[in-house]
Amino acid sequence: MNNKKKKTLKKGSGILHLLDRFSEYLYKKASTSFTGHFFASSNEESRKTKRKKLTDPTFIGTVKEKFRPIRKILSKWIESSVIAEALRRFAAGLSETRMRVYGWFFFSFGLYSAALYLFKHLAAIEKITSIGVLYCPLSVVLISLPMLLSRDSLVGAMRRNRITRFLLTDVIGLRESQFERLNGKRGKSNIAFILGILLGFLSLILSPGYILLLLLCAVIMYLIFAVPEVGITLIFFFLPFVRTMTLAIAVLYTAFCYLIKLIRGKRTLVFRTEDTFITVFMGMVLFGGIVSVNPDGSLPSALMMVCLMLGYFITVNLINTRELLKRVTTATVSSAVIVSIIGICQYFLGEASQVWQDMTMFSDIAGRVTSTFGNPNILAEYIIMVFPVAAAFFFSSRDRRGKFNSFLTCVALFSCLILTWSRGGWLGLIIGMLIFFIFMTRKTVTFLFFAGVSLPFLPLIIPENIWNRFTSIGNLADSSTSYRVNIWEASLNMLRDCFGSGIGIGEAAFSQVYPLYAYAGVENAPHSHNLFLQIALELGIIGLTVFTVIMLIFIKNSISRAVNTRERRPRLLILGGMCGILSVLVQGMTDHVWYNYRIFLMFWMLFGLVCAYRRVGLAQKEDDYFRHSDGNVAQVDIT
Repeated sequence: MNNKKKKTLKKGSGILHLLDRFSEYLYKKASTSFTGHFFASSNEESRKTKRKKLTDPTFIGTVKEKFRPIRKILSKWIESSVIAEALRRFAAGLSETRMRVYGWFFFSFGLYSAALYLFKHLAAIEKITSIGVLYCPLSVVLISLPMLLSRDSLVGAMRRNRITRFLLTDVIGLRESQFERLNGKRGKSNIAFILGILLGFLSLILSPGYILLLLLCAVIMYLIFAVPEVGITLIFFFLPFVRTMTLAIAVLYTAFCYLIKLIRGKRTLVFRTEDTFITVFMGMVLFGGIVSVNPDGSLPSALMMVCLMLGYFITVNLINTRELLKRVTTATVSSAVIVSIIGICQYFLGEASQVWQDMTMFSDIAGRVTSTFGNPNILAEYIIMVFPVAAAFFFSSRDRRGKFNSFLTCVALFSCLILTWSRGGWLGLIIGMLIFFIFMTRKTVTFLFFAGVSLPFLPLIIPENIWNRFTSIGNLADSSTSYRVNIWEASLNMLRDCFGSGIGIGEAAFSQVYPLYAYAGVENAPHSHNLFLQIALELGIIGLTVFTVIMLIFIKNSISRAVNTRERRPRLLILGGMCGILSVLVQGMTDHVWYNYRIFLMFWMLFGLVCAYRRVGLAQKEDDYFRHSDGNVAQVDIT
């Protein structure tokens, strides 16, 4: 069929033709309206990008100029310090050491650790109740055997292995020139053997597995110190799997390493309107912990929140190239896939929990999956933040393999979200993805028309338990819904008395005041089950206003950058990240999504990642002073 016939058939389709014309009319009206002009007009970032000045006239620029002489002194002192030189030489030495030397080290460590276990058993110091305690030291011995046969250096051997080469190039960011520079031959086997023996004797106090974990942590800490961007990638990937305190330490340590790089002139600082308001919000959170009705309980929560919000600043400043953006985004989506697979396996293995459901109304639900988060609603909050980003990968992929992998990713995330049975999560994703499609294509209006027409037939297509669960939104007969409504009413009564100043940060402050207003049967609620209401209760109306301004600036800048970007993948990833934030904010209407610190950290780091996508696109389009001051860019150098 030729193009002329296709055009004739298209014109002949009256409904489609009218819908296309109606879509064009709506989009044209939207783009010329005050709201459309406000959100889609050239934003502050674009205006700053077009400046061709050698100086930054802002307050932050003035601070930079005043701090420049001090920074140069500190940089010179750090570069010439004994510690810095020792670290450089030590790292270079380890990288160039022969694999045979490492083999002797691990061989003696594993052998002596196993021997000490047997000695303690024979000497009746500690009975071995299971042969499993010997697995770790014996495994180390087996792993050391191939190392003893290798003639390569550490880096040389890692170059030949696909997995380790991937870690060096795609995760850490080393270049080929650095491989060649580090590919030497060093190390003495006898010294390594003795060090392994000494470390083996340490197993009298610590288990061999714990010792190896400490060695691995030391390596990771050095890599983050040398390449802080690695810290961002690791935080995004391991966020669902580790404890909050571990994440807080990782954020603080990465921020410290970034600060050292900044002082040395090897990283730059970007500070714009969003950053200013976020800094103000952080200050209000800290102040809310100090002047709380329960300072002893609120201050630790406030300090934790401020610490985790640093994740935004290190993300937006360190992730400043397209390669880094791709690396971090891939790590985030890959982690979400693992989390989803764990949740799906829980369901099919019969490990889904029925604690969070009304069994009288939803007896046909076998249980709700929690994966690594311990709560189905928290799991849903995490998934709906990542799903639009995964969808952006799918719609922007050009090759079949990328399309297929992205499709499987979306299926895994969506399936796990369904199995959480979180109605707030479902609603949040529907609204978030609707916004995504509205900005992605004008055919969304046509889709909405046919979706509306087919609405009466949806119960015949969608499984009955899913349809009943979704249509129960707002049903006060559901104990979960009535529970939330009672808490909202009591919280609104409480807000009337603390409208101006708030009560302070965290569960401790809320639990002290809320029982005075609570209805019978819901006296022990830990929070208000509404993010915006919770912010108003903790920080007062001023805190809620500041947060609203942050979100408006974020949405405006994101939409403006997306609609003015011709490249499909960056545009869709900006929209995907923005819609992930909007999705969780929609769920925040029915739950306090910041109650879990891991979700709080994910929120602000995804926020920073979207801002990084916008700023990287602008910085690569023109010479941006704020990203290239002093001619410095992100430098990756492990020595």
